[in-house]
Order: sequence, then structure tokens, then C-alpha cells
Amino acid sequence: MLIKKEDKRVTKTKRDLRNALSSLLKAKPYAKITVCDICDEAVVNRMTFYKHYMDKNDLLNDMFDFARLSAGELDSLKNSEATCDDIIKCILPILKQVATECVDKKDIIKCMFENESDVIGDVIYNSIRTIAVQIFGVYMIKRKCRYDQDLLCEFLAGGITKVLISYAAVKNDYPKDKFISDVISVCEIIINSEIFEHDEQ
Repeated sequence: MLIKKEDKRVTKTKRDLRNALSSLLKAKPYAKITVCDICDEAVVNRMTFYKHYMDKNDLLNDMFDFARLSAGELDSLKNSEATCDDIIKCILPILKQVATECVDKKDIIKCMFENESDVIGDVIYNSIRTIAVQIFGVYMIKRKCRYDQDLLCEFLAGGITKVLISYAAVKNDYPKDKFISDVISVCEIIINSEIFEHDEQ
């Protein structure tokens, strides 16, 4: 089934709203930002805002919607003829996209962590967990997991979220490219570890 592409005007409006919230987060706490503030910053009216988002929380979730950013890779995982190696080749770029996106939004994450650590933690965790469920739902068709799928997704999403937020919120001299590379390497080791049985199903 073909997925209808989003209208370019809608895409631009959503991008403008995300950028507006991003700018505002660098100036004041999330709790003090209103929909009116976002609309003024993006130069759109409230009616337009509510056509696309239920509230500012919905917009914040969209800013960290890693599944949207990795839609192409996630779709390719659904190929019934894909081997385990094919799936791994799709997984790693997705993980790199997530890590890169968080590193690029480091300033926003740091600002929110200082004021609303629970909010930004939940947003990133839920987004990563959504991807993990999709990935392992496909991967476990090919390889049997030794552990409960929900437990695995909770563990990985929680761990990756903690690492990403710690990197963004704490000043350190960890180079961006090395950090992303190390996150991917650790995830690759986990995927190829003995949590999965390595015989094709």
C-alpha cells in the first residue's frame, strides 16, 4: 500500500513550529512556554497550530520522533525476505540517526534537563522504545530471543536514553563523532550477542 506523501506546505509549517519551540527552549523553561509563544515565534495562528498538534507536548514529541526520521529504514525491515544480516544493516543506520539527532539537539536537551528532566527523559525514552519495538518485532521473527521482548525493549530504550541525556546534559570532552561511533558499536555488540539464538528460523 502506497503511503500518501505529506503536503510540502504542511511539512514546512510543522518544521517552522518545531524550530520555534526549539528557539524558545533556549530562552526559557518548557513549563513557561505557551502555544501562543510558539505561534508568535513561528508566525502562524493558533488555528494552524491545532490543525497539526493537540498541544505543546504533542509538538515536543514530534521534535524527537525518531521513527519519523527513520521511516525509510523501518519500512525496509518489513521485507519478508530480509535475512538477519539485512536487518542488522538496517538497524545500525537507525541507531546512528537517533544518536546523531540527540547530539545535534544537545543544547535543547541540556536546557530541558536542567528544568524538566522527567519531561525530556520520557519523550526520548518513548520515542526510542517505539523504534525498539518495531525493530525487534521484525528481528525476532528471524531469530528467537532468549528473553522477553518487552524486557529487552525497556532495557535498551532506558539505557540508550540515559546515555544520550547524560552526554547532552553534562559538560565533557567526549568528541561528537566518537560518542556516536561508540554508541553504535555497543548496540551492535548487543544485537549480535547471545541474547539471540543464531540459527535462522
